[in-house]
Amino acid sequence: MLDDNYDPRAEIENLHANLHQPDKFAEIFCKVARTQKSVDQVFKEMFINLLKTDKDVFDEVKKIFKLIETENWWNNLIKIRSGIWAILLLAIGAAINHFYA
Repeated sequence: MLDDNYDPRAEIENLHANLHQPDKFAEIFCKVARTQKSVDQVFKEMFINLLKTDKDVFDEVKKIFKLIETENWWNNLIKIRSGIWAILLLAIGAAINHFYA
């Protein structure tokens, strides 16, 4: 059993470099996840390092953010269109009320 002073960084980075051993990686990861509180910090550092050094990872993350940004733009456009439609209906209703009242 691993103690609380165990630093998984070296083993995780070593296994990350040798991903052709997925069983060993999964075994170490499960041990670390059960015993360590700083696993998220290790993965955060690894992810940041990948973004800095691996152009493919950076490009994929960039595509994901662009997709999210595009979806948000369309959602906002739909909301704006609905707001304009509501204002037009209100104006039409006020005009009809003014002329026929």
